[in-house]
Amino acid sequence: MIIVLSKFNYNILSYILTEGHISVKHAILWCGLLVTTAIAEGAKPYKNLIVYAIEITGNRVTTDDLILREMSLKIGVTITPELLEKDRLRLSSLGIFNRVEIRIGEDLGRAVVIVEVSEPFYIYLFPIARYDIGRPEKAIWGVGGYHKNFRGRAARLSISGWTGFNKGMFVSHSDPWYSFGGGFSLSWLAYFADTELRAPSGIKYRRKRYRYGVNARRRVFDISYIGIGLNWEEQSSEAEFYTLSKSSRDRLIISTMSYETNKRDYIYYPTAGYLIRFTLEGSRMIDLKHAFYRESVDLRKYIKLGRFIIASRIWGESSQHELPYYRLIGLSRSNIRADGDFGMGGWMAIASNLELRMNLISKRYFSLDNVPFAGPYMHNMQFSTEGVMFIDAGLSRFNRENKDNDLRFWAWGCGLQFQLPYVETVHLLTAWRPENKLADPSYIAKVGVTF
Repeated sequence: MIIVLSKFNYNILSYILTEGHISVKHAILWCGLLVTTAIAEGAKPYKNLIVYAIEITGNRVTTDDLILREMSLKIGVTITPELLEKDRLRLSSLGIFNRVEIRIGEDLGRAVVIVEVSEPFYIYLFPIARYDIGRPEKAIWGVGGYHKNFRGRAARLSISGWTGFNKGMFVSHSDPWYSFGGGFSLSWLAYFADTELRAPSGIKYRRKRYRYGVNARRRVFDISYIGIGLNWEEQSSEAEFYTLSKSSRDRLIISTMSYETNKRDYIYYPTAGYLIRFTLEGSRMIDLKHAFYRESVDLRKYIKLGRFIIASRIWGESSQHELPYYRLIGLSRSNIRADGDFGMGGWMAIASNLELRMNLISKRYFSLDNVPFAGPYMHNMQFSTEGVMFIDAGLSRFNRENKDNDLRFWAWGCGLQFQLPYVETVHLLTAWRPENKLADPSYIAKVGVTF
C-alpha cells in the first residue's frame, strides 16, 4: 500500500524531530494522528488521483522527451497501479537504465508522478584481435566502439574496423526514434569485409562483401511496429559455388517488410509476455534479372509461475530453392544449443525451444558509489541467478542432387544464467545431443539473450 502524507502533517513531523520543543505525551499523540491520517489517505491511494505533473530525476544523458514518450501516464490521466507497473517495465525494457523506480508524490494536494532512473555507462570501446601461434600470418587486429544511448534517445551507434589477414569495417545507427508522426525511426548501416572462404572441398578462396542500407519503422500501436527496408549488396569470389553471375560478382537490391509486436516485460531476460515478428524479403539480382524471396516468423511466449518461468519459441524461415550460396538458410547454434553439424544450409529451417527457468537468487541491486569518476554510473546495478533446463529441436531442408533432403537435430541440457550489469546476461550451459554419452556433453558459455 502506498501511503500519501499531507504536507501539513509532514511539516509538523519535521518540526517535532528537528526542534524538539514538545513533550513526549504530545509527540505520541501527534504520531498517532499522523498514522491515522496516513492510513485514511492511503487506504485508496489511486482513487480519483489524476497526474498533475511528472518529475524525472537521475537522467544525465537520456532526454526527458524519450522517457515521457514511452510512458502511458500523462498529465491529466488517472493513476492506477497497473499503469505505474506498465510504465516501469516499459522504461526498463529500453535496456538503457540500471534501474527504474516510479512513485507518487504530492504537491499542494495534487498528484505528482516521480520517475527516478539510474544510468550506466553508454559508451564502450573494445579491441578486435585474432592470433594463432601456429599461423601468425593470419592474425587480424582492430578496434570498435559502441554507444547504446546515442543523443540520449535510446539509439545505438556502432563503429568498428579491422585489418591484417582479413579486413573489414562496420558502421550502423539503429532505432533513432523521431517524434513527428507519432513515432518514426530511420536506421542505416554500411558494411565491408574481405575474408577467407573455405569451400566444401577444402579449397580456400577470398570473398568480398559490401552492404549499404536504410530501414524505416513506424509505431502503429503502443507495442507494435511496421517497417520497410532497402539495401544494396554485393558479393564476389572466385569460388564458382559462391556466386550465380558469370562475372563472379552478384549485385542485389534487397527490400524488406516487417511487423513486430513486442510485449515482453524485460528485453534482456523476459519473464512474462510475448513477441510476434514477421519478415518478408525480396532480392533482385541485377546481372541476371533474377528475383528470389524469403519469409520468416518468430513467436515467443513467457509465463511466470511464482519462482518458475516457462519460456517457449517457434522460429521458421523459408524461401524458394534457387538461392545463392550466401543466402542459404540454416539452423544456428542459438537454435540448437549443442555442438554438431547442422549442414550447409538450404531453403527452409524450423526450430522450437522450450525452457523451464528457476529463480535461484532473486533480482537485487548493488552500488559502488564511492568509485572515483565511475561511481554515478555504478548505482543500482542488477544481479540475479536463474537455473534453466531446456529442450531444442530443429529441421533443416535442403536440395542435393535434385532431391529434397531433411536434417533433424535436437538437444537437451541445463545450466545457469546470470543477469549482470553491463554485460546483461551470461549463460553457462551443458548440453547433450542424442549421440552424446552422458559423460561427454557440450559446454556452452555465451553473452546475450537466449530468446
